[in-house]
Amino acid sequence: MSTTLTHISLLVEDVQKALHFYQDNLGLEVIENLGNYATLKVNENLKLSFFPRIAMQEALPSVQLSPVDGYRTVLEFFIEELDSVCETLEAKGIQFVSEPTDHPDWGIRTAYFIDLDENLVELFRNLE
Repeated sequence: MSTTLTHISLLVEDVQKALHFYQDNLGLEVIENLGNYATLKVNENLKLSFFPRIAMQEALPSVQLSPVDGYRTVLEFFIEELDSVCETLEAKGIQFVSEPTDHPDWGIRTAYFIDLDENLVELFRNLE
C-alpha cells in the first residue's frame, strides 16, 4: 500500500479570510476558490485547504468540532530568509508569539505566530 499526504485542511470560521491571510502573508498560490472551500499550493506535493467549521459540523453531526483550548497542531513553513520575512509580516500587522530564535538542539531557527483561527504557525530555516 502506498500512502501520500496531499492536503492539510483547516476548519475555519471564514474561508475567504483564511485564504487571504495565507496568500497575502506567505505568498501561497491559490489553486481553487469556491467561496466556501479554498485551496492553496504549498509545494508540488502538498495543498493547504480551508473549509468552514460549521459546514463540517453539519456533515458530521456525531463528531464535536468546536474550537479547542490550547494548540494541537503546528503548521510549519520553511522560509529561507526567515528574519526578513518576519520583519515584513510584522509590518503587515502579524504579531509574533516568539521572535526569531536559534534552537541549536533542533538545528533550526524559528518564529511563531497565531493565525486568524487560533492555529499555531511556525516559520523556520536551518541553522548554518
